[in-house]
Amino acid sequence: MSDYAPLYLLTALPLFLTVNDVIVFPLHLLAMICLIYVLYFVAKSLVLTNKRRHVTLGDYAWSLFLLWVSPLGVWMIQPRINQLYADRKKGLIRATPDTPFIRRYRV
Repeated sequence: MSDYAPLYLLTALPLFLTVNDVIVFPLHLLAMICLIYVLYFVAKSLVLTNKRRHVTLGDYAWSLFLLWVSPLGVWMIQPRINQLYADRKKGLIRATPDTPFIRRYRV
C-alpha cells in the first residue's frame, strides 16, 4: 500500500476529471482493498501482541472499527500502543523466535 498510495494520489485527480470509469474503477477498487488489508493487519497485530495467542475476528473487530474511524479511534488505540511501547522498553515484552507471531509474520 505504501507504494500504491502516492501513485494513486497522483493519478486519481486527472482520471476522475476525465471520468473514464474503465480505468478509475479498478484502481479505486485496488486502493480500497489495500486500505482494508492494512487496517486488518494493524488491528490483528495489535490484539495479537496484547493477548499472546491466536485471535479471531471477534477478538479484533472493535480495533478494526476504531482504526477505520481513525479520527475518533485514535483516542482509544494510541494509549494501548503507548503501553505496549513502555512495556517493551521495560523488558516486560520480549519477542522471541518461538513466539507464534514471530514465526508467522517474520517481524
